[in-house]
Amino acid sequence: MKRMEIKQEIRTLIAQVQIAEERSEDGQAVKRTITGYALKWEELSLPIMGLFFEKFQRGAFDESIKAEDQRMLWNHNCDLVLGRRSAGTLKLIGDDIGLRFDAELPNNSWGDFAYEAIQRRDIDGVSFAFNAVKQEWDESDPENIIRTVCQAQLFEISPCTFPAYPQTTIATRSIEDAYLEYRELQKPEPVPEKVPVNDQVDEPENTPAVEPEEIPPVEPVVEPEDTPSDDSEQRNWLWGIRRKINSTNKL
Repeated sequence: MKRMEIKQEIRTLIAQVQIAEERSEDGQAVKRTITGYALKWEELSLPIMGLFFEKFQRGAFDESIKAEDQRMLWNHNCDLVLGRRSAGTLKLIGDDIGLRFDAELPNNSWGDFAYEAIQRRDIDGVSFAFNAVKQEWDESDPENIIRTVCQAQLFEISPCTFPAYPQTTIATRSIEDAYLEYRELQKPEPVPEKVPVNDQVDEPENTPAVEPEEIPPVEPVVEPEDTPSDDSEQRNWLWGIRRKINSTNKL
């Protein structure tokens, strides 16, 4: 079986991000957190690349969150980690509303930058990178095709600059691939042509007919009569044979 390549897709949405700060008695910042929703269940997206709409089924990321170690990055930059689930600095919860996140920002330069940018509302979008594991497509309205992601692998979430679906080459390709893969699966498998089997083999054209050979008639076999046992009967029998021969010669 051919191993399928994991294709990462990215969605970016406007999020209601809340920011909080805890300070010590001397005024020093101790803990800075941001909270919000990366997505809301069953909420239709904007048209994606003009191909389809999309929504996520409730609990679509539950299995991934249990099994994997997600991060929060700054603008999808792997060098700028804002939180990590295994470290306890990132919490991901699938509740009744959607995928909720709680992240404790680091006390470093990009943590400071992220905190101030979100506080000033310069940043109001959240992206998440995922791979669809199970999905359903609704084409009952060809003008409004809907993709429902039932189960997905979650890689990371990121506060981001532009709260819209990204138009980068990588993101565009992943979206188109997801749609084209679905369209490919809908194509019926080709049915092999049936080759007719004839009981009689057609003779080639312009073949001269072969005349059947004449079979000579088979002469009947004359069974010899029983030879008489006594002398008188034998003489009569020989006399009868001579008469038959004479009558044959006359003919």
